[in-house]
Amino acid sequence: MRWTGLAALLVATAAGAYSDGPPPAHTGGFQEPTCLRCHADNPVDDPLGAATILGLPEAFEPGKTYELLVAITRPGLLRAGFQLAARSLNADSSVTQAGTFRVTRPALTVARHEGIEYLQHPLDGSQVARPDTAVWTLEWRAPLETSTVTFHLAANATNDDASELGDFIYLVERAISATRR
Repeated sequence: MRWTGLAALLVATAAGAYSDGPPPAHTGGFQEPTCLRCHADNPVDDPLGAATILGLPEAFEPGKTYELLVAITRPGLLRAGFQLAARSLNADSSVTQAGTFRVTRPALTVARHEGIEYLQHPLDGSQVARPDTAVWTLEWRAPLETSTVTFHLAANATNDDASELGDFIYLVERAISATRR
């Protein structure tokens, strides 16, 4: 009986540990950890699912606002989450925020860590609207600078069992540069 109570406490703790979304700086980009820090029982980028960033142009127009979609698909997906960052690597090897995110739906939040914005889901934004698919809409305003912007996305396709087990992590890296004038 004592072990049953302890197990229930651990599951409740895991489920509520990040009710505001994942901890910042877990996209996997620029030597950051990923969601695998906690959700580590399945291989990353399992071929039965995928994560994508839709709406990114081949090259961005400085200062222009783009509507983007983050999508996660996987058979059996019952709940999902993600964290997205847009950054530039500077000549001195430092990393800075590239552009800004704008939340267009209450199902998203922006966390800030060391000058970087991390767009992510809170717990109430992790529900799945249709079977096996999760989609979030957001806006990204491109920076005025013409440097290369690298997007890092870490996505979690979960089984909604309120634990860190049985989930699948997908990672995306996409770099775009400014349009030539």
